[in-house]
Amino acid sequence: MAILVTGGTKGIGFTIAHRFAKPGTDVFLNYHSDEAAATNAKQKIDQLGARAHLIRADVGTPSGASAAIDQVKSNTDRLDQLVHCAVHVIAKPALEADLDDFTRAVNLNGNALLYLVQAALPLLQRGSRIVIKNYAAVGVGKALAESLVRYLAVELAPRGVRINAVAPGAVDTDALRAVFGAETDKILQHSVDQNPSGRSVQHDDYSSLIEYLASPAADSKNSVALGRLDPVHLSIQPHATAGMLGACRLQRERLTARDAGRRREIQGCVGTQGCACV
Repeated sequence: MAILVTGGTKGIGFTIAHRFAKPGTDVFLNYHSDEAAATNAKQKIDQLGARAHLIRADVGTPSGASAAIDQVKSNTDRLDQLVHCAVHVIAKPALEADLDDFTRAVNLNGNALLYLVQAALPLLQRGSRIVIKNYAAVGVGKALAESLVRYLAVELAPRGVRINAVAPGAVDTDALRAVFGAETDKILQHSVDQNPSGRSVQHDDYSSLIEYLASPAADSKNSVALGRLDPVHLSIQPHATAGMLGACRLQRERLTARDAGRRREIQGCVGTQGCACV
């Protein structure tokens, strides 16, 4: 089995790579510039019996994505999983951002999905899977990527390749702290306080979900965009699946019981396209 994780040497990307690092697996770790983190990540993956391959490339450009996939091709003729986690963060309001830098961010956070999939097509054989990890802090590019997921799903399905998106929500990573700085701990605590279960999103929450989506057990799941894993937000995601609609009803009961004093509750499902929260 072979998996490529962009942004795979740190944060969420490394957590996912670590999850898939089984003995005999080829784990391709793409990174941009942090050599120390890359070396450390490779050592940890190798210790698990997997074969770690470091790929330094800027996948936010067509040539960089092609170069990364070329390195994968030099080691395998099949790519079973492609997980796009690389992210470019701009820690300032959009109206204050350098426009060239903003363009680079949108390309990496969004367009890179198309760059990678197109370059990897010869390796994506029937049964391959693609999962896009989402970030709220870089929503413009990831919204683009999520939209691309729906269009690419139609084109990839006849090839036997599935593609899905997962948005974990607030997870304590370098990228989140780069955006929110000193406010990060407060934001993370707020996520805990607003969660009826009283807990934050843990690394196992999203990595196990991605592992499931990449397994044969999820063969019927295609073009699924799973919103924030913090349950308090499940009810306000557009294009909800039947399972998410069920979560809305459960969430309504939990929040009504917990927040009755504050008169805060989810108002239930609206039609078949999603839920409304007031």
